Amino acid sequence: AEPYNAAVVRRIDGQGIIHVVAGGNTSNDPGDGSLATDASIGRIEGIALDANDNLYIADTANHHTIRRVDHATGIITTIAGRTFIPGYAGDGGPATSASLNFPMDVAVAPNADLFIADGNNHRVRRVSGGIITTFAGTGAAGCGGDGGPANQAQVSRPTGVTFDTAGNLFISHDTRIREVYGATPRQHPTTLDFPVLMNRAFGGYTTTIYAENSSGGPLAAGAMTINYYDRTGATVGAGDSSPALPDGAVWVVAQNNGHSFADGGAGTGVLHASDRVTAFTNQEIPGGDGSACDGQLPYSFGATLYAPAILNNAYGQYSTGIGTMNASDSSLTATVTYRYPYGSQAGSETSRPLGPNAFWSTYQGGLGSPPDGFAGNAVISSSPAGGLSAIVNEVGSVNGQFMTYAAGNEPVHRLYAPVILNHAFGGYSTGIGLQTVIGVVYPVNIDYTGFVSDSTTVQTFHQSVSPSAGGSTAIYNGAATDNPLPPGFHGSATITSDQPTVAIVNEVKDGAGFATSYNAVAGGSEAADLPLVENNYNGFSTGIGIENVGSGPATLTIVYRDPGSGATIGHGPTLTLAAGEYAGVYQGPGGDGGVPSGARASAALRITDQWDGGNLAVIVNQQSATSFMSYSGA
Repeated sequence: AEPYNAAVVRRIDGQGIIHVVAGGNTSNDPGDGSLATDASIGRIEGIALDANDNLYIADTANHHTIRRVDHATGIITTIAGRTFIPGYAGDGGPATSASLNFPMDVAVAPNADLFIADGNNHRVRRVSGGIITTFAGTGAAGCGGDGGPANQAQVSRPTGVTFDTAGNLFISHDTRIREVYGATPRQHPTTLDFPVLMNRAFGGYTTTIYAENSSGGPLAAGAMTINYYDRTGATVGAGDSSPALPDGAVWVVAQNNGHSFADGGAGTGVLHASDRVTAFTNQEIPGGDGSACDGQLPYSFGATLYAPAILNNAYGQYSTGIGTMNASDSSLTATVTYRYPYGSQAGSETSRPLGPNAFWSTYQGGLGSPPDGFAGNAVISSSPAGGLSAIVNEVGSVNGQFMTYAAGNEPVHRLYAPVILNHAFGGYSTGIGLQTVIGVVYPVNIDYTGFVSDSTTVQTFHQSVSPSAGGSTAIYNGAATDNPLPPGFHGSATITSDQPTVAIVNEVKDGAGFATSYNAVAGGSEAADLPLVENNYNGFSTGIGIENVGSGPATLTIVYRDPGSGATIGHGPTLTLAAGEYAGVYQGPGGDGGVPSGARASAALRITDQWDGGNLAVIVNQQSATSFMSYSGA
């Protein structure tokens, strides 16, 4: 585009030859309806192409319009604004009857809507179906409004607009770039694997999947489906299909509904969704401790997985069981290799051939590998190399505690644990299980940030351990000795090392018959959607542990939504967290009051100042008088 050289748009073809495709006429006649090469264009500040290679031109200066050149015919027309009539008018009506004032750029959204940087009006306008509206800006120059609706924010003489592939709009103005999330609808198909699902299996455990519509718009009936597979990978049951779900609504699917496994049966499940959803599963037994695990996204699959805590009648008669799923499209075998904390092998087991979606369960609490009293780690590998997904259940045979974590596929150099405790909140403590994966010894540094008892002063503590090469280490944060954390500490931890590491966290209460576990996470996000928060709902209440794992501060809001309609039913506190800082928010009796008593809800956590570098890592604890379960916010 040449804004001043008789205002022309030129094209360079595949042979390097340059051609004029629009403009060049100096008569001031816009030339609508004629060939674009015969038209007059006042001044060009921005151009864009749509999916059919039609050309859009921000015709600034005297014309104050948006022009379109048809790719097939070469004809130019005005599609927004009135020639020679600058101003701000026409919202809600035809774009050709509206007024623009120095349109500086134009962009075509993924859904073909047109977005205009309406410079002197301090707005971004949208043309959809020929109708123009104001999409961003109030008309007052400024930079306020981050974290709120775009049409209530200020923009100052926007000079550029563009889209990413996800449909998010970027606006250039006043020496900064602003982003509008979800400016246009765009689907994000989701697949989630559940390596272990049960219908009164393994002594009476039944699973329930909670799947939230987190797409930002409504989902039609059937937008989510769940298929079930037995140990061989064969389809079982009729499967489940979702009802219509507003944004923020939650689909609850219990595996004893007659659509999956027979009574006493277990296997795997795959959830397919046409757009973005967030889901996890609870594993529960009447009157006993349950556990929870996130649905596994494809990036969590791996040819090799790592399990930091594997037990055979250790630490007071705790044992583990591993549920492994073939998440690939072809058959493979899986091998579990057990390793002592100092890195040497303690035996192995190899599966039968596993077809796609097939399930293999191993129990470490019996005779054979690993030996009685074993406390170490495991490496789960596939042959030929293919995608595996696995969860590990930790069970206390004396007190009935039941904890679940996912085997990790990608050890990293930095991990975050949003909930760390030392005899806090009435006697809760955590234990960290660390596993290293290379044959070199490097220290692992743990930096804790949080509060002690009722103090509101943020305190930091440090700990360093050196696991054996390829080995593992257990750290109990409630220990009476060799513990940097004072009693009453509640906060979070950042785990760093020069060698790749996998970590899990167990949460236990003094003398209680329940406990829970979660995976330390490798990063955070600017938003978290939680399918289940509760205030004394069927005896369960929840608490959210939040760590700002970003490089800068984060101000975040919490909105609670009705799980059926998606409508807002309450708000949590607005939190401002420095980098590394922790906050706990309780939804139960005496908590933040955002969820009505006796109710459950979904929750949306959003950072309002996305450009300051904040990111969230979130853990949700669910607790009743007999059960304690955890899942991660996504």
